[in-house]
Amino acid sequence: MKAKTTLVTGLLIGMIAGLASSYFLPTPTTKASTVDREEKFIMATCPVDGDSEAVFVLDLLSGQLRGAWLNPRNGRFTNFYSYNIAGDFNLAGGEPHFTMTTAHSSIPNRGRGQNANGVVYIAELTTGRVNAYMLQFNNNQNAANIQAPLTLLDSFPWRPVIQ
Repeated sequence: MKAKTTLVTGLLIGMIAGLASSYFLPTPTTKASTVDREEKFIMATCPVDGDSEAVFVLDLLSGQLRGAWLNPRNGRFTNFYSYNIAGDFNLAGGEPHFTMTTAHSSIPNRGRGQNANGVVYIAELTTGRVNAYMLQFNNNQNAANIQAPLTLLDSFPWRPVIQ
């Protein structure tokens, strides 16, 4: 009987300790960007500020990257992005083969612009390059239709050029 009482007491103490630790210890938040692809375009979300994201659409035929940030202060698209990435890959004719993803980033602000908390990565098959693009934003809720900068940060080769 004493062993049964000790077992029950141990289970209760363990349960109370588990509940207390889950209540008092912080829970890490998991955040993920989303990407979806269709035959002629790719759509992805990219972290901007806190819990908000921008949405980007890459036209696979033209290399035109367009995006917009849904401002959480007023629920409207206020910052817009437009950039033709084709020139950054030095494509020598033929049909480009792009893919895109986004990720969290902590690049310090430069000048007046406020850098987003995310970076857009675009790879191209025939050139074998990956480019990283940084976006900036303006969270002034009274401003609308702001053309925000999208800047090529860096690039690296992931495979040899296909001839």
